Amino acid sequence: APVSVRNAALIEAGFSLHATDTPVASASDSRHALRRIIELHQPFPGLVFDADWRLVCINRGGRWLASLVMPRYCEQIRHDFAGMDVIDALAHEHGLLCTMRNAAAASDQLLRQLQLEALTCAGLATRVETCAESLHSRYGVRPSLDRDPPTAVLTFVFDTQLGELRFVVYQAACGLLQDLTLASSRCMLWFPADQSTRDTIA
Repeated sequence: APVSVRNAALIEAGFSLHATDTPVASASDSRHALRRIIELHQPFPGLVFDADWRLVCINRGGRWLASLVMPRYCEQIRHDFAGMDVIDALAHEHGLLCTMRNAAAASDQLLRQLQLEALTCAGLATRVETCAESLHSRYGVRPSLDRDPPTAVLTFVFDTQLGELRFVVYQAACGLLQDLTLASSRCMLWFPADQSTRDTIA
């Protein structure tokens, strides 16, 4: 079993690490560093979200892309991204996946990650289950934790009014390895996957 599944089983059995719910590193220091990372990532999209999958901050490139690929969802939240529920943005019919060409494959990967995190973070369970139902009804996605773990690198392809946009997406956390926990904030960095996308953004 992958490490994430083994950790979930150990925590369920009562063998929890002391630092599981209490990061050693200061949350404010970590978030400051992550904010700086997405600022330096301009003009490409970047965002920071917490362990509850609530948006902490988003850079200008991220705001631009969100308005382009999920305009109706952005109107619904009045373009106020502070505290936005990232899980809801995945589940919503007008959310992140609505213009994504490879929505089924991307949602399968993201949902498996969410389901693994929900095993050790009970507060996510209901929202993840609601998201799973939405993605199953829209894309037929039914992830199984018996399969290979989700990949660390995602590919998102969007059909937009500016043409096709392709991104390679990474998640990263800030801190020493031994201090990182499921309660740590993280950033999501979007890199152009081809020259056409790079030219469109630049």
